[in-house]
Amino acid sequence: MNKRYALFAGGGNSEAEEFLNYVKTKYGNDAYNDIAFILTEIDASNHPYLLDKPIKSLSTCNLADVMLLVACPVYEYMQLAARFRSKGMKEFTDFKWYKFYDKKVCLINANCHGPWIKAGLITHPAFSDTYAIHPHLAFSEGMPQGMHTPLADDTLRNVDLLLTQHMKSDNTLSATYADENVLSKISDSTKVIFIPNFYAWGTGIYQTQNLKIINGWKGDSGFYDDELLDLAYQKVYRRDIKSIWEFIQTYEMDATRIHEKFEQMVEHLKQREKRWNIKIVDWMVQNYGKTPIYLDLGHPTSIVMWLVCKGILYLLGIQQDDSLRQAYENEYYMGLGGIIPPCVAETLKISYADTVPIKRYNHDFTSEAMEIADGGEMRGLTMSHVQFLRDYYLLRFNEILPYEQQYDVNLHEEDIVAAYRLFLGRLPENIDAVNNLKHLWYIDDLRRYFVQSEEFRQFYERVTQS
Repeated sequence: MNKRYALFAGGGNSEAEEFLNYVKTKYGNDAYNDIAFILTEIDASNHPYLLDKPIKSLSTCNLADVMLLVACPVYEYMQLAARFRSKGMKEFTDFKWYKFYDKKVCLINANCHGPWIKAGLITHPAFSDTYAIHPHLAFSEGMPQGMHTPLADDTLRNVDLLLTQHMKSDNTLSATYADENVLSKISDSTKVIFIPNFYAWGTGIYQTQNLKIINGWKGDSGFYDDELLDLAYQKVYRRDIKSIWEFIQTYEMDATRIHEKFEQMVEHLKQREKRWNIKIVDWMVQNYGKTPIYLDLGHPTSIVMWLVCKGILYLLGIQQDDSLRQAYENEYYMGLGGIIPPCVAETLKISYADTVPIKRYNHDFTSEAMEIADGGEMRGLTMSHVQFLRDYYLLRFNEILPYEQQYDVNLHEEDIVAAYRLFLGRLPENIDAVNNLKHLWYIDDLRRYFVQSEEFRQFYERVTQS
């Protein structure tokens, strides 16, 4: 006999409100006969059709008769699920998330690609009408405490669709995510789709990066260590971004070795693709020269992940097209970013190396900015090569490098006042104006204030002499 539901409003009423409105719209008031009673904070007076339902506490509900339908945010559900399991309760037997009501359950078992596959799939109404994606993700950047939990047997037994990457028992996340555990616990009726794992195979494009992560001061991932960027810092006599960028632009690598490294990446992917249900490596090989396929050493671009999503929909028999691709790409910002050296781009005939924007998390690694970021949501942004290099060297060597040599290294206040008088014809109105000039780091900014002239050239030479 199927259990009736007890509506549990976990941390507020908004999710319960969403659920009640959904059920009423789709099934009418009669559907509420499935609900035996209400737990805790939901305001039943706003829902007259629920006034006949007893309001109880968690300690007084009878799990033999009802299943808790938990209406709460995704992260809170995972924390509540751990609490319920500690009391001996089982998911889908004693409790389940409200999103699962009348839907099939999809579980994504993947590394950092998982959240972005989820983001792509839920843009398709036909998928969301049929499936609810389980809140459990094996890995997700910024995941709150309580979500990095082992995959429970009761969850695995009740999923209808499993999207999984091949994982070994000694993976860095949990042995419960491994193939041998997952595939032995799921139901015989579960549809399984093996999805690609592209991690660490951007080596053919970003050939100077390695898997060593440079972390921010608060422990968050900042950059992949880049041997060429480190070499430029060590070799360039004038340690500024312009000189370092010129070093990178003219640096030469062995063309044969570049081709070998690219082919090794392709071969590795092709071997791994034999076990995937989504085939995409041939497309990547045919298009890498004109279409960015990696954002850094370990993370594919949005077009690659979008094609994976389309492949999943195709295997599910769901009609799919590119009509929602732009909305997906606007939200997509997986990866740490990187620079493709011109020598690599020329050898591999990559046309976009100088123009492709670096898209990455909105990390500003100054302590003040990090404090601000803690209170807000992480956002993706597009940054220039100049800003990427400056942020990289700030974390790598704890040094802020100017675009060209900073004037205020050698300039005294009276020098700036003299220059202001000479080229603008008047004195600053107050000391703030002087300080503003002192904080101009880029030569291009200074030239907006100082007229291009012989006097300027003489002044520049005088104050930059060592």
